[in-house]
Amino acid sequence: MAEVISERDGLVTKELHEHSYLQEERHVQVAKLLTVVKERAGNANDTSTPANIISDATVGLPGAVRAHIVEKNLKRTIQRTRLRTAAAPANPRNCTDLEIPDSYPTPEPTTKLKVTTI
Repeated sequence: MAEVISERDGLVTKELHEHSYLQEERHVQVAKLLTVVKERAGNANDTSTPANIISDATVGLPGAVRAHIVEKNLKRTIQRTRLRTAAAPANPRNCTDLEIPDSYPTPEPTTKLKVTTI
């Protein structure tokens, strides 16, 4: 809703008007495409190349939507999403801060291993 104040013939009137600025359909479809691409890139089990992800996501899109897609930017979006998903933990400041995620392979302890403190 918007309030419009106008003056006609020396009379000031105040009216409420409905604004319906609809977002262009192609912008909505591009936003949906980005969501699909990010979700698929964030899936750790999906080992598809960025080109395959983009190709699968853009199948059936109208030409007006494809014209607004910059493939280079989509590839960077996929790379950034994958980096965030597979990010390594921060470097520890000391040994007590060291955290090794369960997804990292760790060797089985052996009896020959001797730990000494300095």
